[in-house]
Amino acid sequence: MRLKDVFNRIRRFFFTPITRYSVAVISFMCLLYSVSSMDKTSDAPSIEVDRIIVEKDVSQDADVQYTTFYLKNAGTSALKLTRIKSGCDCTEVVSISSSIAMHGDVIAVKIKFTPRTGISGGRLVVFSNAENSPYLQLKVGVNSANHVLDF
Repeated sequence: MRLKDVFNRIRRFFFTPITRYSVAVISFMCLLYSVSSMDKTSDAPSIEVDRIIVEKDVSQDADVQYTTFYLKNAGTSALKLTRIKSGCDCTEVVSISSSIAMHGDVIAVKIKFTPRTGISGGRLVVFSNAENSPYLQLKVGVNSANHVLDF
């Protein structure tokens, strides 16, 4: 078979009505798939925090420090805080304004940090159903002559 015959067979195959119809259908299906798989906005909860690290200046070791973290639900469904875990006994949660936040609501988490000799920072982990951060680490630290911040 000559090369010219091969090209003629290929041309006839691609330009028959059935083949043109098949190519059109496949192209249309690919287009629909690409449009349907485009990034859609999720209706899952999303957590935003005003800050992750808080640094406080203290004058002596015994100064108890209080600070508040504000967690905002940037998603469209309810944000649920399931647990807040402290890294040590020097950091504890004093109060939580709510454990559930609807879209746009803010949860205030008040923290108590008691610096001790050799301990200049504390960590908390907030567990939630947030899609962007199912566990969020918050840090509290002190600055004094006796302490150096170490995260």
